[in-house]
Amino acid sequence: VGGFSWFEELVVEDVLPPWGTVEGGEEISLAGIGLMDSSEVLFGQATASVVESALERRLLKVLSPAAERPGPVDIGISNANGQWVVPQGFLYLDDSDGDFVVTGFVPDRLPADRGGEFLVGGNGFDETTTVAVGDRNIPCTLERPQLLICQAGPNPPGSVPVRVTQGDVWSDW
Repeated sequence: VGGFSWFEELVVEDVLPPWGTVEGGEEISLAGIGLMDSSEVLFGQATASVVESALERRLLKVLSPAAERPGPVDIGISNANGQWVVPQGFLYLDDSDGDFVVTGFVPDRLPADRGGEFLVGGNGFDETTTVAVGDRNIPCTLERPQLLICQAGPNPPGSVPVRVTQGDVWSDW
């Protein structure tokens, strides 16, 4: 008996918040469509615990799993509606204070026509930390010593280097 079935397309449009600590256990909301209680959600290779599906399958709340180290990971979702991957969708942070280091960016690509917000993860950031995308310094807000929230404007398509500077020390990406 083959039958016929209907499905709802699986799409993830937003991850809120897009960062958390390496200890995990934080409630993260995935917004989109087709997000069911039966979804399997991976942060990198680690399985998140599903808390609930809400708003007619437009919101899925999960508890972030612990991570081995700070840095960005993909988020993968699968259920009866299909599979979806949010590349570089979540940024793990080490909450302990430490020396200046950059562990990554989330997301690591933005639309050329409008730019947008991205996160810089690492440690040792303060009010003097600067971020240059290509040859332009961009505005960033210090959220905590491990997190900068930056705004990049439009840019021609293609890759550009990023330099994060703290005093006389820098990290190139």
